[in-house]
Amino acid sequence: NRYAEVHLQAEDYIPLIDIEFEMDPAEVTMPLIEEMHALEPYGMGNPKPKFGWRSLRGSYAQPIGKEHQHLRFRIETMQQSITALAWNKGEYAGLVNAERLDLVYVPELNVWNGHTSIQCMIDDLSPARSERVFPDHAMLGRVYLFLRQLQQEQAIPMDALQLTLRFLAGGQKISLYTMQKALAIFQEIGLLQADLAKEQYMMPPAPKKKLDLMQSAIYRQGIEKQQL
Repeated sequence: NRYAEVHLQAEDYIPLIDIEFEMDPAEVTMPLIEEMHALEPYGMGNPKPKFGWRSLRGSYAQPIGKEHQHLRFRIETMQQSITALAWNKGEYAGLVNAERLDLVYVPELNVWNGHTSIQCMIDDLSPARSERVFPDHAMLGRVYLFLRQLQQEQAIPMDALQLTLRFLAGGQKISLYTMQKALAIFQEIGLLQADLAKEQYMMPPAPKKKLDLMQSAIYRQGIEKQQL
């Protein structure tokens, strides 16, 4: 524990996904998927091949399923329009329509009414590197006012994705990554408190004196990385 505290950074605790290599979904062909079938059956000792692609722009994203728990969107290429499906990611529809994503996927064939097409089963998705903008002082100020107004009107959900979508709905640009960092900074300096029982954030009364953002380790590290 002492060694980890000294030598490991926050990034070292982020889970990693093994992929075969990066491949644009536009390069997936039916013959390639048929060749992959020769590797079956998949299982513990023979995992299904996964591929990755960065900074992809999805379109026409919408939640599907009886409870809208799943996600479907389109990946448009020069040759075709590919359907992408992600189980239990229905709440990400607004995000897919708003920003670029890095994703891990498995290409499959979909047969429906005698028609065969390529589809991508999404294993994981996250904001693209271009969307990972660290919040500056001005952005933190806008997020703070947004949260304060939200608390006055109703409550602040303890959900960075939902807060990102609400912020976007107000006509202001922000990425999920930026919102996550802002929430973490506010918690470090005491501007935001998590109520786990109610699954809500609470904002204490506004401080009488201006808080120093440099008291936040997350903010200091983010500023230092930008200066390198």
